[in-house]
Amino acid sequence: MIRSTQDLISLLYICLSQVGSTISYQRLAGSLNISADTVKEYIGYAEDAYLLNTIRRFDFIIIKQGRPVQAIQVC
Repeated sequence: MIRSTQDLISLLYICLSQVGSTISYQRLAGSLNISADTVKEYIGYAEDAYLLNTIRRFDFIIIKQGRPVQAIQVC
């Protein structure tokens, strides 16, 4: 459930301005003063609407793959 449409719009502006860059839910949450869980939820909504796609980090060392770093791809 979207609690604040303004937060969602601000998050999308930030994500779309950082296309191809690595992101952190914690950093995005800190810049918007919302929780990281809310950021993850809102990005999930944007993915469901095919507005953007997150790309998980790949590394041959499995432990490094688990780090919460992703990139944004605009659809």
